[in-house]
Amino acid sequence: MAKVLTALGLRKKPALVDTAETGIAKTSDHIQAIAQRKKQLENEIRQCMINAKTYNAKKNKLAARKQLEKKARLEKQLLIQYGVETNMERQQDALVTVAQNRDITNAMKSNAAILRDEMAQTNVDDVAETMDDISEQMTEIDQVGDAISGPIGEVADEDEITKQLEALGTEEVEELEVPQRDREELKRPPSVVVSASAIPVITPKARVPMKSSVSAPSQRKELEDLDAMM
Repeated sequence: MAKVLTALGLRKKPALVDTAETGIAKTSDHIQAIAQRKKQLENEIRQCMINAKTYNAKKNKLAARKQLEKKARLEKQLLIQYGVETNMERQQDALVTVAQNRDITNAMKSNAAILRDEMAQTNVDDVAETMDDISEQMTEIDQVGDAISGPIGEVADEDEITKQLEALGTEEVEELEVPQRDREELKRPPSVVVSASAIPVITPKARVPMKSSVSAPSQRKELEDLDAMM
């Protein structure tokens, strides 16, 4: 029956509910149309200016005046288009923001519902019991590890071992001190004590003038022989 009434026009069709996305799409279409209208007006204004200059050069003042008046009307329409475009861009930005906020809010609501359902499936007492079981198991594991790593068989007396270690340390120190003293004594120069009576006394000898191997008369004779030969 409802379909029949609708077909006959007796019942109005339900109005479509616009969303932010549809509003953004429509606004984008309007902005594109305004941009085309702006471009058309700018071309017409440019042509009016060219015509006015042409008529003025031909001394046709009336035609030039009409072109200037048309140019003024077109410039007014261009300013209106600029204002409408600005307002449409602001509305588009607002629609984008609204759509984003809506999506974020819906996502947060969905996440809250998921958290509520998940928490309803989780029992706090079960969690506490599980943690207690894990703690007991870890304790048992530590006990098993201590039992496995412990010494097997008889264990020597720790006090006796400590005394033997101290005794060994003392012997090593004594063994090390003896060679150290020997090395220090070897580094020192030997000290020799000499008595005064053992030092020989050396007395200086008197200097004896050297005698010439040739006598003075012989030298004179040789000189005379040389003079004779010359």
